[in-house]
Amino acid sequence: MMSYVINSISILFIIIYISFRKFNQFKVKKMFDIDVLNGNSDETIFINDAEIIIEKDPIMKLVNGYIIFGKYEVKKHIGSGNMSEVYLVRNMKLGNLWALKVINYCDNVGLFAEEGILRNINHISIPNIVDIYYKGNTVYIIEDYIEGVSLDKLIKENGNFSQKQIINWGVELCEILSYLHNKKPYPIIFRDLKPSNIIITNNNKVVLIDFGISKFKASDKSDYIASGTKKYAPYEQFSNEKITDEKTDIFSLGMVLSECILGYVPVKKNDFKKMMNFVDIEIVLILMKSITSNREKSYDSVNDMKKDLESVDSLFLKKYNRKNILRIMNIFLLSISIYFVWEGLKLFL
Repeated sequence: MMSYVINSISILFIIIYISFRKFNQFKVKKMFDIDVLNGNSDETIFINDAEIIIEKDPIMKLVNGYIIFGKYEVKKHIGSGNMSEVYLVRNMKLGNLWALKVINYCDNVGLFAEEGILRNINHISIPNIVDIYYKGNTVYIIEDYIEGVSLDKLIKENGNFSQKQIINWGVELCEILSYLHNKKPYPIIFRDLKPSNIIITNNNKVVLIDFGISKFKASDKSDYIASGTKKYAPYEQFSNEKITDEKTDIFSLGMVLSECILGYVPVKKNDFKKMMNFVDIEIVLILMKSITSNREKSYDSVNDMKKDLESVDSLFLKKYNRKNILRIMNIFLLSISIYFVWEGLKLFL
């Protein structure tokens, strides 16, 4: 009688176990049915599908020690933006350090007025402008010098980051984009969110740089020209509609955070399955929602994405319980297997 009860309980448990595993597999499979990615792989900046080529004014090639406007001494070249060169300069009178951004305006590029955007911004995670000079078709912007390392460089060096780190950076970037998207009277659309435009400061905070192709969203009409970095941009940004809005910035954010997990930009659905080797499924779901090609299924605002990222930690108990249920079921299944093997051996002893 005892043996019959044990066998019945064992069979029932096996049925429950298989059903539980199948249900979880179904949920994961169902999750990846969502349409994601658009096949964008180019890293260069495009305008109307033509790569921007800028004939730079010789004044942009500043050498160390060069004195500009009788006020700033060039210390070194520290980087290149989409349509600019950036130098570290020292105020000769005060001795403090600043970043000098030199932008050459020519033809279509003249449509972009970075200084016009930055004049309207006052945020701790965005460099402040302190001086602006004009000379011919060139504008010289003196702004805060941010000490840190570009996220692009960190990804190349480290490959991927912890879930906690990704959530922290993701929340900070959401807060910056929320500030821009809610500016009055017109929202600001960044349009080119990517690791090379993100600085991680020495105290591990996020700073957004290079507003070279940012725009004021004055209406719901499409852009006059298509621009951005295809590798991080949704299809509609380079379609005939030339749409860039809050949702296209959200898409780019999803791609950036995905790259922080994988160490490379995802190009196929299987890449998102690989993410679950590094982060919880909840993070993957958030990122897939942010980069879905179906705009109706994407986040309506970056604040919604932020809330989901912040809620991941509160789901710890749920995830802990789920993992422990599987662990206990596996142990019990192993015990049942040992029991049946022992019962089988007794028949031959």
